[in-house]
Amino acid sequence: EGVEQLQHVMQQAGHPAAQWLYVGDTDVDMQTGKAAGMFTVGVTWGFRDAAELHAHGADAVIEQPQALLEYV
Repeated sequence: EGVEQLQHVMQQAGHPAAQWLYVGDTDVDMQTGKAAGMFTVGVTWGFRDAAELHAHGADAVIEQPQALLEYV
């Protein structure tokens, strides 16, 4: 259901998945973003560590919020 909601939002916004970032702190976040075709950014200040985020498909992992600016 989460992926379908993301795809609906992308369609309504008129931007393809390649133009979006999916930012999250769990394995489910990474899997959801990847399933929707988005670039996934894992954050280490949440529930999971960098190794787990990478293991579940994170395209990038950041440790500080300002590091997100590199991807936008």
